Amino acid sequence: MRYRPFGGSGVAVSSVSLSLVDNGKRPRDAMAWSRLIHAALELGVNSFEVNDPTEALLQGLALGFGDLERRLYFVTWRADDALSGEAQMRQLASDLTTAAELSALDYFDLLLVGEPSGSPTPGDVAAAAAPMQSLAENDLVKLLGVRGDGDGLDAAIATGAFDAIATPYSLASGWRERHRIKEASLNDIAVIGLDPHPEQMVEAAKGTKPKRSSIWRRSSDPLSGSGSYTFLNSTHGWSAEEICLSFALSEPALSTVQVVVRDEAHLDALANVPERDLPAGAGAQIEMARFSLPPPVGERRRA
Repeated sequence: MRYRPFGGSGVAVSSVSLSLVDNGKRPRDAMAWSRLIHAALELGVNSFEVNDPTEALLQGLALGFGDLERRLYFVTWRADDALSGEAQMRQLASDLTTAAELSALDYFDLLLVGEPSGSPTPGDVAAAAAPMQSLAENDLVKLLGVRGDGDGLDAAIATGAFDAIATPYSLASGWRERHRIKEASLNDIAVIGLDPHPEQMVEAAKGTKPKRSSIWRRSSDPLSGSGSYTFLNSTHGWSAEEICLSFALSEPALSTVQVVVRDEAHLDALANVPERDLPAGAGAQIEMARFSLPPPVGERRRA
């Protein structure tokens, strides 16, 4: 595992981080959570996120981290609606106090709230976030962050009041997303990359149904498939998700890329991606796919 600075906080986190959410048909119990956390720690993952956790998860945190020194792992508490009003902020303070006790964490390294809706100004966001300072003053959290992908996130970056942002970043990301994360990084704001393998990439990797040979196109067209994402499902030794994660990790402005795993085997595969080199030619295929525009609807290309 490789580690990166978490903005200007002075903390280093694993380049791959883990969202602790149930991703299966059967909820995990405390021991199952503990096993997953132990597996992650053994692979070098030291950054974790909890969101609306069950009591089993909180107990699993206590078991999983055990006697490990608190400074050696980084735990984020996610609260999507914390900026919605004073009532939500009071509830958040109560939830954090209870969770810190049940999990034996004492505090959470990062409080990550959802971006405000609409098109707020930096002043609006700063005013809504002001009550969160009391949580830091009471040592319930150390750092403050915002999660989102819209105007609210841009306003949050402009306030200078946050230590981190979390936002989607993948092969599907465009200029706006790239500009946003670079601006945050330049201002010593840590950037957590979310959803490196989005559903739209899953669909794009399937490609289009092969067209039948016609007077306009030969079935043996040597350019067939060029500039598409079909290679994601046909690269030997790599899954599409692993390639997408490797691409996200190539962005130096990201402090960490967050993943969700099904089980320990899935975790092992993703946690090892930072140590692997993409096969020769994969980089070129990525660039061709990202910058190749599809032909206009109805256009036919002569052989």
